[in-house]
Amino acid sequence: MDGHLTGQEQRLLDDIESHLRRDDPALDRLLGARPTLLARLWHRPRILAALASALAALTAGCALYAAAGTPAAPAAATTAAASAFMLALVFRHLAALGAA
Repeated sequence: MDGHLTGQEQRLLDDIESHLRRDDPALDRLLGARPTLLARLWHRPRILAALASALAALTAGCALYAAAGTPAAPAAATTAAASAFMLALVFRHLAALGAA
């Protein structure tokens, strides 16, 4: 698929955008709004790498604590599973950033 637009397609898109901006002035505020701190950090690979290492340490610590057979083993196992899931999401996003 070609990512370039013809002149006619660009004019149609401009017409649609101007129509939407006239109908809903909140769209300008939405498009001009600065992204949240979380959204900005989510696109920084170094921050994500630090988050991944922290989640890996949390997962390992909770898994070891759960394996020790302590009374809080179910809570530790649940925390380990949740942090492993979040770690997988971070790795997936890091891979997507690397492929882009």
